[in-house]
Amino acid sequence: MSIPRPILSASDIGSGHLSPEAIMQFEQFARVGNDSDGEAYQRISKTNEKLEVRTSGNYTYVGYARPNTLTSEAKWKIKRIDTTTGVEVLWADGDALYNNIFDNYLTLSYS
Repeated sequence: MSIPRPILSASDIGSGHLSPEAIMQFEQFARVGNDSDGEAYQRISKTNEKLEVRTSGNYTYVGYARPNTLTSEAKWKIKRIDTTTGVEVLWADGDALYNNIFDNYLTLSYS
């Protein structure tokens, strides 16, 4: 099984011009590792999750939940991605637990 090449480069991430589609593809097919020091890339495996992506100002919000979860249910883990000065990823409530309401992504506290 071949692993898809990453669709984002370091310059893409630092540019602040990430589309929701690019983030979704990166989430699905991202690889980690460094072939320059002989380590192999590893595929990041994801479970079957519903994905919601919203953009507001300099932030992109990505929510994950089980399939068929309503955005009004407190069953989401949500991260905020800030690309204004590099890439900073913060989680709603400071954790990656499935206990947030996605509809409230703008008013949640991220750390």
